[in-house]
Amino acid sequence: MRRVQVAVMALACSGIACAQDYPAKPLRYIVPFGAGGPTDTQARWVAQKLNAAFEQTVIIDNRPAAGGVPGTAAVVKSLPDGYTLLAGNPGPLTVAPAINANLPYDTLRDFTPVILIAKSASVLVVHPAIPAKNLKEFLALAKARPGRLNYGTPGVGTVGHLSTESFARRTGISVVHVPYKGGVNQYTIELMSGYIEFATMQIFNIAPFVRQGKLRAGRHLAYAFARVARSRNPARAGSDRF
Repeated sequence: MRRVQVAVMALACSGIACAQDYPAKPLRYIVPFGAGGPTDTQARWVAQKLNAAFEQTVIIDNRPAAGGVPGTAAVVKSLPDGYTLLAGNPGPLTVAPAINANLPYDTLRDFTPVILIAKSASVLVVHPAIPAKNLKEFLALAKARPGRLNYGTPGVGTVGHLSTESFARRTGISVVHVPYKGGVNQYTIELMSGYIEFATMQIFNIAPFVRQGKLRAGRHLAYAFARVARSRNPARAGSDRF
């Protein structure tokens, strides 16, 4: 199983034009998830580039809670002066509005997208003790153990939550959602320790653990790596990657 997550940088909308000397003070870059996760990793890479380009400090402000909604709302509550940025994530920006009519923000009204940061693929990974080495075997196991396989996500309404529930419904399996306030680092540790059985995670976060044998991802991970390798353009050699 594979899903694509898109990361964007956004800021609170403002009718005030930026001064020519912008930025004249440090910028705050709010990440609505915990440190070490994909959104945080991408934001820190962007912060380094902005720091070098603007010669101003870019402060990463992690706000992990409730699937990223409170951290995203914090940007809306800030002064609309261009000094508070959001590490956008599909969960709080697109999924949450579809399942929660009482959000403290309107994605289209309250944010101005700045730039697309990254597109990243995700895969289903399991603890090595799970007796399933491919998707067919995993589905057979899940159907034999309805309601007994647990999966972790950064919270209710996140991309990992919705994509896994969609996968479960389409394949006819019953699995248990375990949301973690601590984000991807917390449930990665729980997964490697065997407290949960599987998760849908981004490739660059789990690839080292798969190589070390601490997690199992099956053939689809190798296929994804092969696609990435084939997509590399020699003409872009030396360009920045993370």
